[in-house]
Amino acid sequence: MWHDIKRVIDKNRGKVIGAIIGLLISIFYISFGFLRATFIIISVGIGYFIGKRIDDDKDFIQTVKKLLGPRDF
Repeated sequence: MWHDIKRVIDKNRGKVIGAIIGLLISIFYISFGFLRATFIIISVGIGYFIGKRIDDDKDFIQTVKKLLGPRDF
């Protein structure tokens, strides 16, 4: 039985991940309200982006400078 469930999840990984993300967003929305849930989701996204850049051994400061464009400080 568990082997069959694992096979279905492996075949439909995107759908399963999307459903879990949708469930978490709805729980945040119900628990905290729209603005707080949006803040949590944005914070998680920024944290994921920073962590991914660190895992990929990319310079995070250079990435931020590239996103912001040339600035004179």
